Amino acid sequence: MTLEVHHKMWKADPGDRKPDLPYCFGRLTNVFPLGDDGLRHTPESCMVCRYKTDCLREALKNSDGIKVR
Repeated sequence: MTLEVHHKMWKADPGDRKPDLPYCFGRLTNVFPLGDDGLRHTPESCMVCRYKTDCLREALKNSDGIKVR
């Protein structure tokens, strides 16, 4: 699979049959950052994203996500 950054979107190889995803997809520090109160909050900009649920699930899959649970 080849990836290239284009207008802040990942372009997957068409053979993968995956949609173009935002550059922040699945990145815990972007989609569920720590707030000033020490708790994690979803940014307003994520609320309108059509990938928000899958994105957050993906972010929670890695080792940093385990600490959040």
